[in-house]
Amino acid sequence: MNEKRLTNFAMNIDKQGHEECWEWLATKNSNGYGQFGVEGRKILAHRASWELFFGEIPKGKLILHKCNNKSCVNPYHLYIGDYRDNMVDAIKAGHSPLKPPKLYDEEIWLIRRLLAGGIKQRLIARMFKVD
Repeated sequence: MNEKRLTNFAMNIDKQGHEECWEWLATKNSNGYGQFGVEGRKILAHRASWELFFGEIPKGKLILHKCNNKSCVNPYHLYIGDYRDNMVDAIKAGHSPLKPPKLYDEEIWLIRRLLAGGIKQRLIARMFKVD
């Protein structure tokens, strides 16, 4: 681990306890994510945190927040994921314009079976809380 980089990184965080968010105090981008200078370029601070504490990030992978706090750099609040994981997290946290589906594939299958069995649409709609 590069001691100088770690020292520079540590000077830019409000480090709390192991369980709490460590807020990034330095520059943030327009989306609220911390930025950290590494070898003349800026990288996202939470990615820098991961690399400093755990090592290289696999190609094509993202570093995601368990805490949903964009400015948190606590390495124990971070995990490796992909774009799908990121979108699922955003939907769960209510940060995405996408909404979770009202009905899932298994429910649609069941509704079709109920309709084929002669159950009235109005009753099925009440059962699944849809119109």
